[in-house]
Amino acid sequence: MEQRGFFIILVGIIIVVLTFGVGGFIVLQKSGKIVQEKEKPEQKQEDLKLEETTVKTEERKAEEELIPVQKKQTSNLPPPTYLGSRYMPRTISRTTQEWETQPSFFWSTPYYSEPAIKGYWVSIDSLTEWTLVKPPTGKNWRSPKEIADGTHTFRIKAEYGDGKFGEAGSIYFDISTQFPDITIGEITWEKLTLFRGGPSYEVEVSAVIKNDSNKDFIGVNSTVIRIYLDAPSQYNRGAHVLQTLFAGEEKKITFRSIYLSEGEYELQVVVDELDIIKESDETNNERTVTIIVGE
Repeated sequence: MEQRGFFIILVGIIIVVLTFGVGGFIVLQKSGKIVQEKEKPEQKQEDLKLEETTVKTEERKAEEELIPVQKKQTSNLPPPTYLGSRYMPRTISRTTQEWETQPSFFWSTPYYSEPAIKGYWVSIDSLTEWTLVKPPTGKNWRSPKEIADGTHTFRIKAEYGDGKFGEAGSIYFDISTQFPDITIGEITWEKLTLFRGGPSYEVEVSAVIKNDSNKDFIGVNSTVIRIYLDAPSQYNRGAHVLQTLFAGEEKKITFRSIYLSEGEYELQVVVDELDIIKESDETNNERTVTIIVGE
């Protein structure tokens, strides 16, 4: 009897599965009984709507979080820069000597000065720390700080009226507080022949010029060596230009075409008479010797 009842239940399950499909039923076993419930179509539609609403809510939330970030990045972008050498200050140069620790600089207006230039921004060695130079017509600037010995970079860029910046120009410059020491060594002279039979003789004078320091000297055209006869106002064709004199180096300078009659003279050799060269010792730039011209 029990086998017959079990067979009837099994046949019923097979018929239901073939008729409605497996997905239409949920099989539950409670207290030794098999309970079948068909899922309601209305519940499935509500679940789909809830899932769709959740997805849209998450997408909207992500979009709302992204929008402020994009706006913030756009608002903080730096102003555009005018590129090219025509927006760059021209003829940038240092106007002070190498040993001056607060250097000054000069520049010319860029080719393109429109819209009007509001001012110039300058810096030494730094790409982030800039100083505004006003008024915009000013094209000179002196460093308010002392610069250490070494090689440095001066940069300058123009700020235009529309808030844009021109491309920065730059130069390298050196600061050195070590100075050369130019001295005069041995002075020698030689009497040559009588000039056109007399009474004057042609005299040739030589002087040794030394750099008694560890600092090279790079001269300028106005750095001269002069020779004087008896008084500074009576020098006679005695001028040479001193271009360079490296540390520890010495050069022999010869003065020719000096014509003297018989007698005693004082010859004075002077280097850097105008004190153009910055030296560690300014008191050893001249030397005097006595010569006697005659038989």
